[in-house]
Amino acid sequence: GTTIDIHTGGMDHIPVHHNNEIAQTESITHKPLARFWMHEAFVTLSDEKISKSLGNDIYLSDITERGYHPLALRYFYLQAHYRTPMSFTWEALAASDEALKRLWKLSRETKEAARGREVPSDASRRILALLRDDLATPQALALLWETVKDDDIDSQAAWGAIVTADRVLGLSLVEPPRAASAAPLPEDIRKLAAERDAARQAKDFARSDDLRIHIESRGYRVDDTPGGTVVTLRSG
Repeated sequence: GTTIDIHTGGMDHIPVHHNNEIAQTESITHKPLARFWMHEAFVTLSDEKISKSLGNDIYLSDITERGYHPLALRYFYLQAHYRTPMSFTWEALAASDEALKRLWKLSRETKEAARGREVPSDASRRILALLRDDLATPQALALLWETVKDDDIDSQAAWGAIVTADRVLGLSLVEPPRAASAAPLPEDIRKLAAERDAARQAKDFARSDDLRIHIESRGYRVDDTPGGTVVTLRSG
């Protein structure tokens, strides 16, 4: 057709380049060039715009060579609205990589608890509403985290929210990549995790918090999932 549904481009194209596009195209077609214009802000590196002309561009191969999953970069981008400037650092990418792996683990646990069954829920509807509101990915991502960590939300409803969100976010939450096999947890750590699950079931949150601190002091990460306490060796 003669009209584009969505036209994207950098904010620097607003004053001249896109106005020229509109003038040239609409003078011929006499129809709107685009229904929606989405102008994104810049990603900066050391307070400079990332561009080939400046020679400060970073390639996906640079990211994977450092051991980060490619989708960690997508997760990093989703944490800011597309019209909000972002500053890239390797530390920020490392944090995104770790957060994404935790979200994958929670997604696997939720899918297992729900037996792969999803049901519509208020969380699903709210996530979709946020994404339809000018692609508010930071808020949608925050609500997804809130949903998968909420013990009071039914596992099938939580799984439905994950499936709904992943259709737009594209983070492989429905079929998370499998990490390399890790060494089994020591017996005493597994017992502490089981004790913590029992304390949470009994709503003895003081005891649960004490056990979390004890496990973390041994160099492990503790995550609460619909399937119970998940303990993994802390990296680094």
